[in-house]
Amino acid sequence: MKYLRDVHASIALYEGEIESFLGEVQDLESVNKSIAELYQTETVAIAHGHSEPQQLEVWQNTLKTLRSCTISVEALQTLLNEIAGKTGAKVAGLRDRIKKQLKKQSKDSELIRIRQQLSSHRESLSMSLTLLNLMYTQRDSKDSQVFGFKLHKQIASLQARLPLSEQDTTVSSIYTGRKGYLDGLKQAFDSSHGLSEHGPTHKRFVVCGLGGAGKTQFCCKFASDNKQRFWGVFTVDASSLGNAQQSFVAIAKACGTDPNERAAKSWLSSSDRPWLLLIDKADDTNLDIESYFPDGEYGLTLITTRNPTVKMHGTIGQRFYHFDKLDDDEANELLLRAADNQEPRTPTLMQLASAITTRLGALPLALIHAGNAIKANYCKLSTYIPYYELSWQLIRQSQNKAGHDEDDAEYTKVYASYEIVFRGLEAIKSQRYSDAVQLLKLFSFLHYEHIPFEFLTGAVKHPSIQREFDTQASESLKEEEEKLVSFAWQPSLWLKHLQSTFDTFKMKQFKIQNPVILPTFLLDAELSNSSYDFNVRLREALYLLVQLSLVTYHENSDSYSMHPLVHTWVRERPQMTIQIQAVWCEAALHTLSRCVLLPPLNESVDPRGNLARKLLPHVVSVGKYQENIEREFENNRKTRNSPWPALQSRPIPWRALFLAKCALVYSESGYFVEAENCLRTVMKFNRGFLGQNHPRTERVTLAVSDCLWQQCRVNEAANIHEQLFQANFRTLGPDHPRTLNLMAKLGESRRQQGRLAESIELLTKAMAGMKIQLPGKDPVTYHALEQLGSTLRTCFRFEDAKEHQEQAVAGMKLCLGENNLRTLIAMEELAITYKELGTLHTDSNQELGRQFLETAHNLAMFIVEQRKQQLGDKQPHTWMAQGTLGRIKAAMGDVDEAERIFSDLSPVATRHLGGSHLGVLSHKNHHSRILIQQKRYNEAEIILLDITRPERYRTASFKSDHPDRWEALWTLVECFQKQGKIGRSLATCKELLEAVRAITQGEKQTEISSTFWQMVLAKKTELMATKDSRMPRRPTSSSSQPLTAKSGPAIMAPGMPAFGSHSLINVPLDAGDIRRRVTTW
Repeated sequence: MKYLRDVHASIALYEGEIESFLGEVQDLESVNKSIAELYQTETVAIAHGHSEPQQLEVWQNTLKTLRSCTISVEALQTLLNEIAGKTGAKVAGLRDRIKKQLKKQSKDSELIRIRQQLSSHRESLSMSLTLLNLMYTQRDSKDSQVFGFKLHKQIASLQARLPLSEQDTTVSSIYTGRKGYLDGLKQAFDSSHGLSEHGPTHKRFVVCGLGGAGKTQFCCKFASDNKQRFWGVFTVDASSLGNAQQSFVAIAKACGTDPNERAAKSWLSSSDRPWLLLIDKADDTNLDIESYFPDGEYGLTLITTRNPTVKMHGTIGQRFYHFDKLDDDEANELLLRAADNQEPRTPTLMQLASAITTRLGALPLALIHAGNAIKANYCKLSTYIPYYELSWQLIRQSQNKAGHDEDDAEYTKVYASYEIVFRGLEAIKSQRYSDAVQLLKLFSFLHYEHIPFEFLTGAVKHPSIQREFDTQASESLKEEEEKLVSFAWQPSLWLKHLQSTFDTFKMKQFKIQNPVILPTFLLDAELSNSSYDFNVRLREALYLLVQLSLVTYHENSDSYSMHPLVHTWVRERPQMTIQIQAVWCEAALHTLSRCVLLPPLNESVDPRGNLARKLLPHVVSVGKYQENIEREFENNRKTRNSPWPALQSRPIPWRALFLAKCALVYSESGYFVEAENCLRTVMKFNRGFLGQNHPRTERVTLAVSDCLWQQCRVNEAANIHEQLFQANFRTLGPDHPRTLNLMAKLGESRRQQGRLAESIELLTKAMAGMKIQLPGKDPVTYHALEQLGSTLRTCFRFEDAKEHQEQAVAGMKLCLGENNLRTLIAMEELAITYKELGTLHTDSNQELGRQFLETAHNLAMFIVEQRKQQLGDKQPHTWMAQGTLGRIKAAMGDVDEAERIFSDLSPVATRHLGGSHLGVLSHKNHHSRILIQQKRYNEAEIILLDITRPERYRTASFKSDHPDRWEALWTLVECFQKQGKIGRSLATCKELLEAVRAITQGEKQTEISSTFWQMVLAKKTELMATKDSRMPRRPTSSSSQPLTAKSGPAIMAPGMPAFGSHSLINVPLDAGDIRRRVTTW
């Protein structure tokens, strides 16, 4: 047994010695090469006689030593090769180990002799280089001093090295990624070797970030990759004061000095050998990190920490790295390596990996544990995400059992460090720490990215603004009702007055019975009169979370984010029971609800809707978690096998209010379907709780119609407008402001339906009443004026349209400001009118036409820029403005740029709004016209055949067709004609005439002529003539006479150049005018 133990010990010793020999050979080869390069640099100065005789002599001695050293190195290499044999330095089994150990023992005397030679050569080189260093550094030139510094590096490289501590600097075999960061740190270290203007520089670099982000492994990888640069690598465990002191004692012992912290730092500070010090886990916010820094210009100190404020101590390069998650490709590769997946990296495999890395936030530690689970066959790559979700459920359930599953314990290692920090926060009984814990719980139900600070401050300020407004509004409503009742006694008005009084009483009772749930800091803010104190209190708690890397602060946007894993851990940790989750989810709902203001207050507090759009992901997130919690409660009820049916929760006003505010957030962000769903729930609640005719019910119903209108479900919106208009007409009379406003909205809907005679009549009456009932500057009046102008434009009355729209824009600028979104809508309609006038005057008066087009272009550019700033690039109103700009550019001759705009817009708008949205269909029609101008007829035809399908216009059709479809059919006629497809062009003309006849038959025809009818017939005649010219001449019979204007109904279709629906207004035309309009269109 003793013999075997001795053999085993000798074998281990052999492997260590061989590694040591190889290290010495590599070091000496590197030093020899570097010194030779320095000498080659100096030969130029020697050749020109710039070097002194003493320097030349020292260099010659150095070269002799180098040659001797080279001979010794070669001898050592030959000897090692004999010992290693054919298998090299690595050992293949016990037999090979023993064989190599015996060979090594037989060569011990030669090895000792060569090592003594190498030691002698090393000392000689060190002395020669030291002498040269003194000579060069005594010169005054900066180049000589830099050259001397390079010599000093080689002197330090010749010193005996300390072995690296494998326990402290081991790099994982699956380490992946961050090569750019490694190269950047290496470059920063290399660049720091020059002499600083302010003297020696203490080289420090900070790596901060979330726990599990791979900070320590990164530093170990750097140490491993650059071990030839450092005489020694040391590690200090800064997780606690005791651990740090023990680390410094170990460093002192390795360096041969007194075993204490002060001696270790003093030795490092005075050393002229390059060293690397890793101060690891410096996370404690109360840690005096500076006390751990040794002085000295030859060492490099790396610091890993969760506390981002430590980054101020970095001194080289960019001073710090902040690690959060890996890049997508690096994260996927790390996951696959951890799972020991050797398959080719196919797109399908990478897609599966990407789904997992995204779910885990690309956090290295979590990816490694996920890979281990896959490697252990707990799940497959394709089933990991369900396994991950199930694991959380099992972990939560296991807390109710006496023991814990080992698999659960292994799984929760990823979150162990977070749990320690969280419990530390809970243990300290102070306001700041309590607020930090509550903020974490609140944030865990919001979206994990970009939580704006103004969301929290708005939750304090906005309720007081809302209460003040409600008080004034209730008094105003009461005065209005009393005035109506005293004006004329009507049973309905008396009942309405009594109903309002009863509704107020019910609302107060609900508020008493259903108090809101809020975090403590918001409840305290209600009692405080100082918003400044509240802001400071919040900032202090958030700063604490930032220091612990539990949240990240984004200075540019003044917002906070959580890593997805931290976000999940706070919400799903076993201590967060389903009941506690329900409480904090409701707290998040209340906080969001308090932050959002409904119209008209939102227009003064958040006129551009910026805050509402920022809150969209958080509204979606809270709604999702609320559904999950309610589903969990239902499942728990079922598992108890309760014989009693579940009690249906009665409607609560604050939930309806929250849904109304959610609808505003969705609408501001362009998600009109989601907004409609929320508002319909609120409308149903209000009808049951407040009554059908209550003002709040009416406002919500009107908001539903606005969402329908934005989705181009015009018929449904028009029905709601007509119902509300008739109800207010009967109750309040024709001249009441609310009745007039609804009349204008109904006129707007009629325009979208193509019933423009009714539209003009309704808008004209509404305008006349508003001038009397709403004297002064009122945005509602100007909006109705702008809508009337748009209707007139679709009827070819461009000058009248321009006059009305210019007045509307000027009035809105005075009332709302030039940058207001409602003002921008009016300006966009005016720009379209200018474009039509410019196109119309191009032939008759080119200068006037050019002026109109340039004015339209400038307006459109301004509108696009404003909407991008206020709404962003991904909002429907921004796309609409860009489409308007594209149309104007095409009219000005910049066809290629116009085509690029529409090519970029069409797929995005189609995905978001749907292929049957009138705005999308209109944009595609204009795009096809541009393609025809570019002679890309096949592409245009494909688009037109799609957008002329009748089902595309079903939600806005009046009498089974829609004027916007006429426009598309007209463009299709031209497309066929350009391709020489005369037969198909004639067939489309026939279809177009039938569509016009169907929609206009039996309609009111006040001052309506057959303009469009004449235009289509003129085109048909032209096509018939072309067809006849291609056929042999035949005698013309009376039955083959072409149709004339008298053949069809005396009706006119919409004016084609305008965006949106069109009408049938009298415009006297001669044959030349018809040809010009056909050409322009």
